[in-house]
Amino acid sequence: MTSATPGPVVPDSRIRAAGASEAVVDEFSRGVKSALHDDLNLLHPTIEEQFAAALAG
Repeated sequence: MTSATPGPVVPDSRIRAAGASEAVVDEFSRGVKSALHDDLNLLHPTIEEQFAAALAG
């Protein structure tokens, strides 16, 4: 996904070592991410309960 992205690329190993699932390294991306901080819970307010129920079988 990052082959066409200009500028430096953060290696996956460095992201995993930091304990993160993703890296947001520029101000524009940080702004977008902060505006969507709870987007899944807003779209699917019961998603955690549904996931737990699916795991329970």
